[in-house]
Amino acid sequence: MNFSKLLILSLCFIVVACKNKPVSDNQNVLNGKYEIKKAIVETSITIPNFMEMNIHLMFDDYGKLHKQITKAKQIGEIGAPEIISYSLIQDDYIYNWDNTGKHGTRIHLSPDDEDVFKTGFNFKKVSADFKDKYQLKKIGSKTIKGKDASIYTLVINGNKLKYSIWKNIPLEFEAQLEDRKIQSKLISIDENPNFEQSTFEIPKNITFDDENQGIEGIMEH
Repeated sequence: MNFSKLLILSLCFIVVACKNKPVSDNQNVLNGKYEIKKAIVETSITIPNFMEMNIHLMFDDYGKLHKQITKAKQIGEIGAPEIISYSLIQDDYIYNWDNTGKHGTRIHLSPDDEDVFKTGFNFKKVSADFKDKYQLKKIGSKTIKGKDASIYTLVINGNKLKYSIWKNIPLEFEAQLEDRKIQSKLISIDENPNFEQSTFEIPKNITFDDENQGIEGIMEH
């Protein structure tokens, strides 16, 4: 898995396609991705001897508005620039761009891909086929900065992943991808942020090129 795919993984926190939409008892979150209305979730990711990342996940309206900002810097490279990448979901597309130029990519979400980004990590509602295919198991729970998270493991393309999930939000995860171990840690959660109107807008100064394959296709190759 090359650098760009690792970056996509860190931006999306997703390498699976949930086939079933969740059903919530709370009508306010029935069509939302997360179980709280809005938040800013800050996490850090360390890939030993390779890269450090800081990620801000921002969402409003239970995830219908969704953006991530990732700051990445290679370890051990003196003078290496910090790359700031952005990912925004809007109108059935994922828009990706960074601070290195004026071009980005736009990926159209297939119906299955759209399920992923609308449902989030609601592992309690996935089908038996999904559980069998990805060897999904709930192995316990833990408290992370006062949040009671459920811990799940699954296997994607031979890679084992472990997620700590709270309110459908992945607070932490671990993954062994080829010869690299990826581990994230929660830094903070702001459950009552004040977003500027421009936060979830597509930038007008970036030209977006369409990608031919969806999220699942990118992660499987």
